[in-house]
This record gives sequence, C-alpha cells and structure tokens, in this order.
Amino acid sequence: SARVAAVPLIGELELGFLATGVPIVGVTGSNGKTTTATWLDHVLRSGGVASVLAGNVGNALCDAILDNPDVEVMVVEVSSYQLQTIERFRPSAATVLNISPDHLSRHGTMDGYISAKARIFENQHSEDVLLLNMDDPSSRSLFGRTAGVERHFSTISSVRNGVDCSGEGETVCIVDDRIRTPVVRREDISLRGAHNLSNALAVIGLAHSVGLSAEGMADGLRSFRGVPHRLEPVRKLAGVSWVNDSKATNQDSLRIALMTFDAPVILIAGGLSKGSDYTALRELISRHVKKLILMGDAAAELSEAWSGATEMELAESMEDAVERARRSAETGDVVLLSPACASFDMYSSFEERGDHFRRIVEELR
Repeated sequence: SARVAAVPLIGELELGFLATGVPIVGVTGSNGKTTTATWLDHVLRSGGVASVLAGNVGNALCDAILDNPDVEVMVVEVSSYQLQTIERFRPSAATVLNISPDHLSRHGTMDGYISAKARIFENQHSEDVLLLNMDDPSSRSLFGRTAGVERHFSTISSVRNGVDCSGEGETVCIVDDRIRTPVVRREDISLRGAHNLSNALAVIGLAHSVGLSAEGMADGLRSFRGVPHRLEPVRKLAGVSWVNDSKATNQDSLRIALMTFDAPVILIAGGLSKGSDYTALRELISRHVKKLILMGDAAAELSEAWSGATEMELAESMEDAVERARRSAETGDVVLLSPACASFDMYSSFEERGDHFRRIVEELR
C-alpha cells in the first residue's frame, strides 16, 4: 500500500525463523490499551489499510504474522508481563497510554512497573515514534527517554507535535510543529467519556504515524462501538441499567468507570487483589456508589478499605451478587460490575467473569 509504504517507519520482530518488515504499532498502558488497540485496528481498516490486531488481545503475534501474509500494519497490544521478556521487539510507533498502580504483586514497586512499561520503546531507532500522554502525571517520567521521535497527546493542553483539542476543545486535531489539521469533532467520536477521548487521541496519533490521512480516520472514529467487558451495556430492565466492566481489573479502571455515570451506582466489585492501596477510592465511592456488593478473595480487604463509605453487602458468588443488586436497584440506577481486581480467584479470565455476569443478567425476568 502506498499509504503505508510512503512512511519510513519499519518495525522489526524476529522470531528465529521469521522476520517481518511490516510496521508494528505497539500499545501499552495501565488502562485503555485493549480499547485503543482495537479502535486503532478498526480505524485503519475503515481507512483502507490491511491491519491485523494481535498480542494481549488473545491473538498471538507469531500466529497473526503467519496467518496474514498480506498485512500492511500489525497493531499489537502489549502488557507489562510481556514487555518484561522482550529482546528485539521494536514497534515503529508505540504509545504508553497512562500509568497507574497495577500488578505490583509481580513488579514489586511502581518504579519496577514503570520500567516494564518503558521497555516498549527501548529498541526504537531514531525514525520510530513514541506517543505519550501529557495529561498523565506518571507518564512524565518517560519523557525524553526514547531514541526515536517523541510526540504527545492531550485533551486539555496544546501540544507542539502530536494530537490535541482546539476551538475550546470541540475539534480533535493532528499537530505538526504547531500546525493543526482537523480530524473530527469531539461530539462525533463514538465512545463517550473523558477517558475515551484520550484513547481516541492516541488512536489518531498512531494512525498518523503509519501514514493514514485525517480524512481516512474520521469514519472509523465515528463508527467504533467499543469492546466487550469494558463499560459494556448489557440491558435495561425495569428502568435499571446493567453494565459489564469486567475488564476493570485495577483501581484506576474502577475510578474511570464510576466517573462515567451520573446516576446512582450499585457496584459489584472484588476478586483477586492487585495489592493496591484501595483506600484511595474511598471518597469517590462515597460520592458515586449507592451500595457496594463485594465478592471473591479480596472482599474482606475491600470492605476494610471502603468501610463507612456507603452501604455494603458481601456476596458468595456472581449469582448472589446479581440477586443482591437486583433487590437494591431502583428505576434510574446503574448496576455496575467493575471489580478493580483480577479474576483468577473464581474465573480463568476477566472475559469468563464478564460472560458469566452477562448471562445471569440476560436471564433476569
């Protein structure tokens, strides 16, 4: 494709028996990486680029390369666990969306966790691009560290090179040396919420890095419908909205979820603890949550961390949690599964947990 080949960005991944010159776009971060990677793949394909999504989304990168010989861009979601073991992984464009406490039981400290995330750009060359979030204080420790071209995105500030919002924040623009190219009106972006606006800016910056025009991005930014298990509406029953956010496996994901809703929330949380300081969410829960329903191994830990913030119940299973939520919910409420914990105490994955929640809710009468 001339659209991609015209851009002098070549990602490299050697698998012993296979090397590819296809541009590799890497996406990591504490929150939003699956949404951003999936959205980027959608935008590229909507713009006529033969893109394939792989990595931490469940499609192994080596399989994706072997199965798609005509791919033009490989979009790869990468977790901190995967980045710990890389050797020659080199994305021609990469982003660290944000950094907040997560997986500290594995990485030990925030410095260890940040160092793992930073490996996404450690093999970059001078022509490669790193896109960083100006709005995220923890990401600032990564500024100035890539050997490549550093660009930024911001929903609240102007950037010199990257993506920002102009005209009182109403229009999203690509910025090259402070020259702005409009891409899409903020109100036309398909996913709601400040966190999704930030994700959209990252999508635009990465798509721009592999040569897709502003015009080529617009349709995909308007038509993307999100990913399962991430603030996924399940149904509305008797005036109560049921939402599956099983992918919220850390406290920052829960924070984002709670700030999305104006209505009273009945929150189902818990699972396997991430070892985070859950007390940091106590005030937010006090403001947004009408009732807490806690389950799983971390129930006692969360109960102690959020004691006194709001009314609280303990559930023995997902079925029990849903039934307790149903009894408490009134017209206009939101019942939100947003665990802020891993799933491995009761389920094999957050997908299995979310699917179970969805099935139970869909069977309610």
